[in-house]
Amino acid sequence: MLQAIRERATGILGYGIIALISVVFALWGIENYITTTVNDAIAVVNGEEISIQQFQDRFNRYRSRMQAQFGNVLERNYFDQPLIRRQFLDSMIEDEVIRQAAVAAGLDVTGDRLIREINDIEAFKVAGEFSSDVYLSLLAQQGMTPQRFEQELREGILIGELESVIGATAAALPGELARARRLTDQQRTFRYVTLSAEEFAEQVTVADEDVEQYYRDRESEFMEPERVTIEYLELAADALEIEAEASEATLLQRYEDQKSRFLVPERRLTSHILIEVPENAPAEVVIAAEEKARGLAERARAGEAFETLAKEHSDDAGSAAAGGDLDWVERGVMVSAFEEALFAMEAGEISDPVNTVYGFHVIKLREIEPARGKSFEEAREELAEEYRDNEAERRFLELQDRLYDLTYEDQGSLAPAAA
Repeated sequence: MLQAIRERATGILGYGIIALISVVFALWGIENYITTTVNDAIAVVNGEEISIQQFQDRFNRYRSRMQAQFGNVLERNYFDQPLIRRQFLDSMIEDEVIRQAAVAAGLDVTGDRLIREINDIEAFKVAGEFSSDVYLSLLAQQGMTPQRFEQELREGILIGELESVIGATAAALPGELARARRLTDQQRTFRYVTLSAEEFAEQVTVADEDVEQYYRDRESEFMEPERVTIEYLELAADALEIEAEASEATLLQRYEDQKSRFLVPERRLTSHILIEVPENAPAEVVIAAEEKARGLAERARAGEAFETLAKEHSDDAGSAAAGGDLDWVERGVMVSAFEEALFAMEAGEISDPVNTVYGFHVIKLREIEPARGKSFEEAREELAEEYRDNEAERRFLELQDRLYDLTYEDQGSLAPAAA
């Protein structure tokens, strides 16, 4: 075909067409060679991207959980199978569709609800009380920031809320309930006798003719099953040796796109005294609790040791034993009223009583650690490692698709695909 085109592409008209194509390519086509676009999406759901990094992070955590639970049962390369990865990606896509539907339906998760959910997670508790140290430590072990964990938890709650709302609309007719109840509650009474063939074996005599006839009548049952010889190819992700180094410009672009990942938020070293107020307490009880908290704040400002006042008067048993110490507190950990007061204070300041769902708090801000972030140079190696992992993942998927194509191009042999 190319030879035929060449033979006909002669003369003024042929050279004119070639010149026109060359000009168009020179003006517009070359842009593809000088423009670098960072496309990090593995899936797009109604305009919302799921990045390769998000997929890998969640898949790695899923793999760790499964290996911890079923490590001795799963095959060594179980999680390298494309089917397993595709199924997990499908589940992420389904979750994103449900999350978007929940947002469109007006569902939301308040900050107080999120804090209650976090405080109820047993893994973050010490002696039955939420521990911010354990919380931050466990997240760090998973390579997660509190902001990212709370965002994923918020999305999970949203998805569960929508599913609960839909599930609550399920209805059954009275006849269906009656039938289900009858089937569930029905009983059977029976008697049985067991007869064993072995008890009668000695009473049976088998002649050679009987054996031969039995074989003739059932000859097909004594056939060896058909056997085949197979060929197969294996493409293993852990066997690929892929050298992929990102350019400085690519790494810098990734850093700018994901700068929030490398930001360590401001945190404050905090102590408090809690005067509890029971739910639905009468007004006089609320007023008395507030006055007690105000008196403790004035005593602390007058010079009495805050730690001693906390041990003697705080109703928060977990922190009272440590003199009211709450350790370092970041935004998004405490209830909103507590947090607003804390982050409006100066170091060394003692607050007026702060009213929350738990009661009245007297807060002492001991120290402030400003927000800080990793520079590009500090984050460079981490970004480069992620780039290499992403490229290896992309290359593996490309090779997988290429292997399929080569296999089906020549169905008579796997030799070309193997080569």
